[in-house]
Amino acid sequence: MFMFLPTLLIAFLVLPESSTAETGTQSLTALKFNYDPNSYIAFSPDMRPMADKFSVCLWIRKLQSGHIPCPFAYNTYEIFMTDSGYYNRVFGSSSLDGRLTSKFTTPQGSWYFYCATWSIASRTFRVYHNGELVGTDTTPSGRGLQTGGTLVLGNYLARGGHQFGGEISNFNIFS
Repeated sequence: MFMFLPTLLIAFLVLPESSTAETGTQSLTALKFNYDPNSYIAFSPDMRPMADKFSVCLWIRKLQSGHIPCPFAYNTYEIFMTDSGYYNRVFGSSSLDGRLTSKFTTPQGSWYFYCATWSIASRTFRVYHNGELVGTDTTPSGRGLQTGGTLVLGNYLARGGHQFGGEISNFNIFS
């Protein structure tokens, strides 16, 4: 599992349990997170290249249900999503909360592709589920991504809270 940044390549050296699965079109090697507050990876990447635009994309397979399960988050609510689609936040905005749940219709145990994009120039945060645009949000003028935060896979905080029970594959953030 790699996260590609323009000038930085981060390889996870200590991984939770991994598995290989078929999506129907390709084989994925995935990180498996138990529905447990201690099952996560947290690190602090250099997010400065993403301060004015980013795309975050990943394959997700939910294996367990829970209260607000969060496959990934950056700097708590700077970028935050849940596997049900209920929460898709950028810069703490809650305007999409509850509006996209009907769009995230993938059954538990099946893989789906999630992608979100944003740029300071367009001021638009876009959410995609399996390649389909399912939601947009307008961000404040001049507001960029706060850098220096923690990226967490498998939860939204590095101390528990909204643990995710499932698998994540091909997690990437691009500027």
